[in-house]
Amino acid sequence: MSKLLTNFGIAGVMDGQSDPVGIKISDWAIEVDNPSVTSGSKATISGTPYVVFPKTGIGAQDMYVYVRNTGVGGNMTPNAAAQCIVQIEHLSGNNVNVAELNVGDHFFAPVIKDTGITVTYAGSAVTNFVFAYFKRS
Repeated sequence: MSKLLTNFGIAGVMDGQSDPVGIKISDWAIEVDNPSVTSGSKATISGTPYVVFPKTGIGAQDMYVYVRNTGVGGNMTPNAAAQCIVQIEHLSGNNVNVAELNVGDHFFAPVIKDTGITVTYAGSAVTNFVFAYFKRS
């Protein structure tokens, strides 16, 4: 078993709001088993979903999953047409879109067993995305 430390913070002032925003989560450890990480980078293809991990096999266990849209050339250049959808696929056959990622957006969540994750083309431009998943202890 390994531990991964995570840090997350949001801070700033929003127009029209009197109080500043301040959210900070630090030193949150997630426990993972070996293999502790699998990762990669892909480009979306119109009409072809990419299976990050299937709902059977590796998906038969609890996982942490991370997906980030890195843009058309993987260079984080904003492009309103370069979107991708993160979809949860349950063993029962019910599929649910859980996130639409613009360039720079990311998705991180614990995912229960018997659930797969796919990323699909959503905009009118091909985009690149990176992913990683960790086997939850």
